[in-house]
Amino acid sequence: MRDFIFLLLIFISILIGAYWLASRGIVLIPWRTPAPSPLPEFMRLKIGPTALEAERVQTLETRAQGLSGRENLPEDQGMIFIFPEPGNYGFWMRQMRFPLDIIWISAEKKIIGIEPNIPPPLPSTPETELKIYYPPEAVQYVLEGNAGWSERHQIRIGDLVIFE
Repeated sequence: MRDFIFLLLIFISILIGAYWLASRGIVLIPWRTPAPSPLPEFMRLKIGPTALEAERVQTLETRAQGLSGRENLPEDQGMIFIFPEPGNYGFWMRQMRFPLDIIWISAEKKIIGIEPNIPPPLPSTPETELKIYYPPEAVQYVLEGNAGWSERHQIRIGDLVIFE
């Protein structure tokens, strides 16, 4: 019985010590090692004769971030959102600093809609008042590019997108 009480006191002491260390932000045992931040992956997209380097985003975290907070986007680049299955995914311009074209692409990689020249919101716009843009029907891919890009390159509804 004395051994049991001794072990119990040691166990309680360890718990109190661990709590004290944790309350000061000191962690001795990493319970979960954070994954390294992946560098952006780019892929080449072709729409008719036009080629574009698109940053690929396919995780929940990278889709939520999108282009928010960036100062600009090079003219020959875009961002391609890849979803696991077709759906009516909504997009907003939260923390955007430059205007965009949103190109809605079906699971068959066919352009089914274009939202041209979407302006960034005013900095004073509350998130609850930001407009949410939806595709005309279910999409599996969404391409964001600089405002006017789709018009300058004569991108049209019905065009096929080739992923290289």
